[in-house]
Amino acid sequence: MRDNLTEIIEQYLKIETNYALIVNGNYGIGKTYFVKNELFTKIKEISLPHNNEKNYTPIHISLFGIKTIEDLQTQIFVGIYPILKKRGIKLAAGIGKSLIRGIAQLNGFGDIKDYLNDFDLAPKDWINYDELVLCLDDIDRKSESLSITETLGFINTLVENYGAKILIIANEDVLRIEKNYSSKLREKVIGISVEFVPKSEQVFDLIIAERYSSDYLPYFNFLNENKHTIIDIIQKNDNNLRNLIYFLEHFRIVFSNLIIQFQEDTDFNISKTKKLTDVLYFSLTVAFEYKAGNLNSSNLNKIQNADTLIFLNFNQLSSITKKDEKPVEKSYEIQFIEKYYSKIEFVFFNSIFKFLTGQSAFIIDELIRELKKIYIVEDGNIPESQKLLTKLGYFECLKLTDNEYKISTYEMLEYVDKGEFLLDQHPTAFLFATRFDNVLQLNIQKLKKRFKSGIDNGVYKYQYDRHFRFRISLSEETEFKEHITEIMNYCISKNKKLEENIEENNFDNLILLLSTNMEKFIESLYNPNNQYHTNPFWTKLPINKVYQIVNKLNKIDIIELSFFFKERYKRYIISTLYPEKEFLKNLQEIINRPQKRKVKNLRNAALDILIKQIEISISNFDN
Repeated sequence: MRDNLTEIIEQYLKIETNYALIVNGNYGIGKTYFVKNELFTKIKEISLPHNNEKNYTPIHISLFGIKTIEDLQTQIFVGIYPILKKRGIKLAAGIGKSLIRGIAQLNGFGDIKDYLNDFDLAPKDWINYDELVLCLDDIDRKSESLSITETLGFINTLVENYGAKILIIANEDVLRIEKNYSSKLREKVIGISVEFVPKSEQVFDLIIAERYSSDYLPYFNFLNENKHTIIDIIQKNDNNLRNLIYFLEHFRIVFSNLIIQFQEDTDFNISKTKKLTDVLYFSLTVAFEYKAGNLNSSNLNKIQNADTLIFLNFNQLSSITKKDEKPVEKSYEIQFIEKYYSKIEFVFFNSIFKFLTGQSAFIIDELIRELKKIYIVEDGNIPESQKLLTKLGYFECLKLTDNEYKISTYEMLEYVDKGEFLLDQHPTAFLFATRFDNVLQLNIQKLKKRFKSGIDNGVYKYQYDRHFRFRISLSEETEFKEHITEIMNYCISKNKKLEENIEENNFDNLILLLSTNMEKFIESLYNPNNQYHTNPFWTKLPINKVYQIVNKLNKIDIIELSFFFKERYKRYIISTLYPEKEFLKNLQEIINRPQKRKVKNLRNAALDILIKQIEISISNFDN
């Protein structure tokens, strides 16, 4: 079709005409890119019908936001101006007359007469419409203040009175919405309407060659190697090539950072191809959905949890409907999974998701953490337990024979017994063992006990994860939902215990610093990443314990502690610190209680400063 379009336009330019030609197609499918980067090259090779010594000169003019005919005339002149300047020629009478009002609006281009023809010049030194091809783009995106009737009337003047060759790039479905875009008006101005049917692969090749073949060859090669994957996503999105540019430029940042990490970390380099493939595919789906407007503020959180949907039973994903039932409207996340992940495993990367949807800048360390959690490497190798979990994943498990499936599942359970899986992998492993309506006919109650015992056996290797989440959905349709929930909650309790252990150790370290290194104590609490920065940690200590520590501080440390209180309890106090008001009152009372506080010395002077600051801090709570 693209070759046919080129031939039609070539024929249009080789004959005398009094009409415009429209290149019609949906937004974002590459009409403009094709015209400017492919068609213009052909046009420049076509000689004028009555002058073989001259070839056509194509000029692209966007009508986006144009409010008046004068504005349009100005834009046409601005498009022609580089030719006038370069070749030292002037406008022929007809072309000058048709643009005179637009030229008059310009400032800084000199006097109008500087561009109009001079009868001392030979005709070869004039420029006329017969050697220009005006490509008017975005006519369907002009300002509402400029009517379509005026616009097409002006175009009609150019083609009828001056024999201009005009290509209009537009989405006629949008134009037809305008009440004045009548069939009569259209037939008068537009002689031919050619449907633009993009060849995604050709446009893709042109785009990546132009952008990356010389500037960033590794990226260019990677895109070429994964061309069919990218083309598939483009075609799933109505061949929208405008969104492709968004993806390419953003993914370049992700790709370049990953390549550096692969080069610097030999363990991370393991499964490089799989990691890049998963990151690429996820980036493609999110970029195209977001730019198309399908993924927006109302459903962002749904996709953030859609990494769980691949584990739903197949009936829900395929939405099987009985003959007499009305089809159930699918949620966006189900549509998303069906559109892109009906045949491959869904892998979610929060770092990329936030980056592509404009929620944050891209942070390579976050992506590395996510990849290391998914692609586990120990001592330079992928553990057999992880290989087995992949083998039993959707849709790899369907490639196994019944006997292979049974053997592999029992092997997986042996790894569960040994505590070989990560904490958050146990719900997935439990689902793998019981799915397809418990096809292996396992005793569910005994299986739950077996899993809990295995989780306990692996506790020595677990690490607390504050981003703890499970890659599993607990919709109403999930098989053995209540039993999987029980396993999940058991894992959550283990993760919570790890958190408590860390908090206990951190708290003990903090109190040790208060006793031995006041400078480090204050520095650590000033750090926003410290959990106690806005956490009422003082309330966790008996007041007598605090007094014992304060009583042993030297004078300098007492003053430093008063400065710390001043900073922590400013005039506007964070609400999470409110419980510490009672602590301050108790500390004030217990410091002032001993008889020795009545003695005048430097230590009591330092304590007086501390007490004064405590009083101010307490009053700030009241304010």
